[in-house]
Amino acid sequence: MPHQGVKSDTARPRLSDVFEDLDICSDSVTSPMNLAKINLLKSIRGSVGHFWPHWGSIRDRPKRATFTVKMDDLYRYPLDEILQQPDDAFNISQQCFADIQKILAKPTTAQRDSYEAYLKESFMNFIFGSNLIERVGLGYDQTVRICERVLAGEDVPAEIEPRTSEYQAAISDMAAQNKQQDRKGVIRSRAEIIQHTQALKYIMSKLIIDNETLTEAIILQTHSILCDGIPLEDGSGDLYAGMYRQVSVVAGFSSFTPAHAVPFEMRKLVRDFNADVLKAEAEGSLDPYMLATKYCHKFVNIHPFVDGNGRTCRLILNAILLKYAGIIVALGEREDRDEYLQIAIAGNMAEQQEEDEYSPPWAELATHVLTKAAVKLEGLREALYP
Repeated sequence: MPHQGVKSDTARPRLSDVFEDLDICSDSVTSPMNLAKINLLKSIRGSVGHFWPHWGSIRDRPKRATFTVKMDDLYRYPLDEILQQPDDAFNISQQCFADIQKILAKPTTAQRDSYEAYLKESFMNFIFGSNLIERVGLGYDQTVRICERVLAGEDVPAEIEPRTSEYQAAISDMAAQNKQQDRKGVIRSRAEIIQHTQALKYIMSKLIIDNETLTEAIILQTHSILCDGIPLEDGSGDLYAGMYRQVSVVAGFSSFTPAHAVPFEMRKLVRDFNADVLKAEAEGSLDPYMLATKYCHKFVNIHPFVDGNGRTCRLILNAILLKYAGIIVALGEREDRDEYLQIAIAGNMAEQQEEDEYSPPWAELATHVLTKAAVKLEGLREALYP
């Protein structure tokens, strides 16, 4: 498979020197208590000019890792030759990646502004698409308005006055989605956007700003924030938030990891992920798209929680992508929803079968994410060019 070497500058600054107004050695920075105050976009913007992507080393913290981005040989190749092939998507992504890395090494103020605006739009599209897959939240316009405020560090309430235009807009969205249109539904739908955005801020801050290794504690806290105050559909409350399930879960013809084995499988997932990153650091090469989709797939097929597994797995996927590829890939946006769900179902079915040495169960998802990543990188390069 083709590959292009893209390496960071030889200088390896400490991460604490490049993120503005943050003490990344302090555990309190991204604690749930302080989470709402964090302006994630401004924090990431402050790092531009020092490095892009945010290749913080987990082997030699708080220094920076150096990678050659190299294509894995496990992608699924579409039989239809009209469709874009992984080789082509990877080559496009790498050319854009190299150009962006050069631009963001010495960005102008306007280019910093463009990167921040592009990242904000990517975050908001991600939240909307991820919620749309699960048929939660509200329409695009309301999602954007709420996300923008939460990302800026504003404390946004889920409950609002019924006579406001914001409340009426939420009711209209719920009617379009065939949801029950009442006060309780408005509060829930707004909370599904607010908490999703807060969970995004948390996991991105932990893995990128704080440069922490992925841990069970981070995953559990991400899920706890995501589902905080959002009761299960059966009305049994929100005590499931941040707790591994203790019941069996079946979806269609597929069954997931038995409840008693979930803690073991989650420990293994975290251990394997960090081992893969350490191996990549030692070898100096990685494929961020394959890495992200591999662990997104593994997580969702463990299905460790009663609810919120899909949204959590996409948060993990995009935290990995932002750290190692510098972008966010929104899945589930409008016409993309059905394609993503078909890929997820196929991946789950493949997981139930004996693994193919040459085509792992996440291969099709990896191809899908790589194709979308190439488009995102092209868009970012275009936004940065004067």
